[in-house]
Amino acid sequence: MVGAISPLGGRYRQCPRGYYRRPITEGYARAILRDDQRVSARLDRQKTLAREDPPVLVALIDESVLRRNVGGPDVMRDQLDHLENAAQQENVVLHVLRMTAPIGAQYTGPFILASYNGETEIGYMDDAISGGVVENADEIARLRRMFEIFRGYALNQEESVRLVREVARSWT
Repeated sequence: MVGAISPLGGRYRQCPRGYYRRPITEGYARAILRDDQRVSARLDRQKTLAREDPPVLVALIDESVLRRNVGGPDVMRDQLDHLENAAQQENVVLHVLRMTAPIGAQYTGPFILASYNGETEIGYMDDAISGGVVENADEIARLRRMFEIFRGYALNQEESVRLVREVARSWT
């Protein structure tokens, strides 16, 4: 994985659309998951980012996610404030892929790449109905390549945080 790496913790990369695997507020989780058990599980999993030896999360988010109304203006403003605060942690790296980036047609859907202590990387791909684990080395290599290409077109951390802050203000 390119970027900051926790020497003892796991490493996670996520690619564009949706917040459902990133730092989220309870209000946002309720708006998208609509199931108390799933909301609780998602919020519990998020606690790993705050543990003593947290994994590094490199999140690549499509700009449209910041602007799409999920749960109303208050939920969106709280969610974006939460995302901005999460990006202040040294183990969270945030990149926003602008809607004007010339890479959009190559986007296939949200995915996660994860590894632990340099072990074999695995992937997880989502779609509207379900998701699935990706273990095939060639498919993992393609996902890694896509991630790095998208990240090359994305804003850096500082620019991304500034954009998140700007869009959060617009949700008033």
